[in-house]
Amino acid sequence: MSTQQPQDSDRFKKQFWQDPKLMDDRANLYLGFYAQNLINRANIEEFTTKNKRIDILDLCTGTGLLAFQVYDVVKDLDVHTNIEAIDFSAPLIKFAKEKKEKLRASVLNFQEMDGQELKFENETFDFVFSNAGVCFYPDFVKGFKEIHRVMKQGSNAFINAWAYDFPMAIPIQSAQKHGTMKDTKMTFQTLSEPEKFTELLKESGFSDISTDSISHKIRVKFGEFVETFNGNPSLLDEKVLADTALAFNVKEDNDEIELNTTMIVASLTKN
Repeated sequence: MSTQQPQDSDRFKKQFWQDPKLMDDRANLYLGFYAQNLINRANIEEFTTKNKRIDILDLCTGTGLLAFQVYDVVKDLDVHTNIEAIDFSAPLIKFAKEKKEKLRASVLNFQEMDGQELKFENETFDFVFSNAGVCFYPDFVKGFKEIHRVMKQGSNAFINAWAYDFPMAIPIQSAQKHGTMKDTKMTFQTLSEPEKFTELLKESGFSDISTDSISHKIRVKFGEFVETFNGNPSLLDEKVLADTALAFNVKEDNDEIELNTTMIVASLTKN
């Protein structure tokens, strides 16, 4: 039996990504704006005026935030639709399937799957989306190559990644300062630099690439913000909580804070 303790970031990921209710509650708050932004870029309605079938893939779907938003766009269109939504977390996929059944959304198909090893045929999808998901891939090139492989010729992908302004930036910086966070690599920030993002996409086979950034202010009660730290003792350390409260100039859990967040967005076409 191994006695090795999980790294702080691994513990946090496991807790956050395996807790469907917490993930679902927080997803729309932190990611809803960015999911809608990706969908708007695709201009799906225009595509369906020229095509009678549309196949869509949502990578790292979580509890289905973007997938359900896409469904709202296509459900009343006169087009045969297939929306595949995948995530590596079995509890999150189970939660998403339960939501799907309540909506009776038969065009949605949620599957437990690793985004770096997609179980789809080559050139399957007209649109691929990933909302704050690919930045957590252990192997970016492997994951991006899979996106390229399953895209149809001439199809589009819209994927984003947190920039340096991400919701947990302040408490994580404090944890690093106080030494409560042992894993300081923060590899998910690799894609925070557009040049590096583009370089990795080119290495994966893409040539038609454009990147830009988009920002959004999120207002939330301080106590609800701290609840998102649950499962990560590094961020619940008293010194870290004190630093975080001071940074936001709050004294009570009910005090509202404003988070300045930014995503780097890559728009891709497979030529």
